[in-house]
Amino acid sequence: MWTEAIALVAEERAPTRSGFVHRDYQHFNMLWSRERLTGVVDWSEACIAPPEVDVGHCRLNLTVLFSADVADRFLEMYEAESGHRVDPWWDVHALLSYGPSWKQFLPVQIDGRAPLDVDGMTRRMEEVLDRSLRRR
Repeated sequence: MWTEAIALVAEERAPTRSGFVHRDYQHFNMLWSRERLTGVVDWSEACIAPPEVDVGHCRLNLTVLFSADVADRFLEMYEAESGHRVDPWWDVHALLSYGPSWKQFLPVQIDGRAPLDVDGMTRRMEEVLDRSLRRR
């Protein structure tokens, strides 16, 4: 699976559209009031890129913190709301940024604010990566 994922992202993909993206889009950077999104913070990595960059990054975070099902639900909602299908290439590209260091820095980032199954991160990551590859 990892070989297939790496081979996929080795193929160049021209973005079909670009826009202003966050580049660290995830639930930790969203501000809520009374169940309404009121803002997005931490724009230090923002740039012009395909919106799928943010979708893939958010899915990676949802996967390692929660589950592949939560990440897939986010993808389904994004595609339904945007009217655009996310090319699995962009998804796999973002997912491949996961590495062993995540097991060290995520507990620090979360700082006890939420439960975290560190031992299950790689298994969840591989599950969503497999699902993304099957979407091709």
